[in-house]
Amino acid sequence: MTKNCLKSTCHGCDFSQGKRAIGSNVKLPGSWSLNHYGGTEGYLGWLALQPYWHRMAFSELTDEELRHLGPNISVVERVLSEYWKQVFNDPIERLYVVYFFEGDGPYHAHVHLIPRFASLEPRLQAWEAPRATTSATFPQRYRRDASDFHNQVCCLMEHLRNNLTVTWPNI
Repeated sequence: MTKNCLKSTCHGCDFSQGKRAIGSNVKLPGSWSLNHYGGTEGYLGWLALQPYWHRMAFSELTDEELRHLGPNISVVERVLSEYWKQVFNDPIERLYVVYFFEGDGPYHAHVHLIPRFASLEPRLQAWEAPRATTSATFPQRYRRDASDFHNQVCCLMEHLRNNLTVTWPNI
C-alpha cells in the first residue's frame, strides 16, 4: 500500500486532500476525509467519506482506517441530522451508506452518505435516491441547480467541520 497517490489524476485524492472539494473538506479521525459529493446527480447533504490516502478498495485500508470507519459514519449521521432539523426543519429519516464507484479510473475507495429527508416521497426507495433530484416533488432548496447551492454547501461543511471534532478513545 502506498501512503501517497501514485496517480496524478486521481480525483479522490484531490478531494480527500482538499484540492477540489466543494465547500472544503473535513478531516476525521483515522485518516478519513469528508467531502460534499459533487456528482451531477448529487444534492445538498450527499456526502463522500474517503480515506485521506490513496486506496483503491476496502481491502487496502489500514487497521486504523478500518477501526474509524464505523464511528465516523455514526458521528456524521448524528451531526448531519441535527443540522437538518435545525436549518430545514426537515428531519433525516435515513442515512444511506453506499459503497460504489464506477467510471474511468484511477479509483479511490469512498463511501457515499446519502440522506433521505422526511419531505421526500414516501415511496422513494434507496436505489432511486440519485434520480430523486429530477422528480417534481424533490425539494427545490436541496437541488444542485438552486441559486444558493454553493453557499448552502459551504454552510453545511462549516457546520460539520465545527461539530465533528471528535476523537475516538480506545479504538
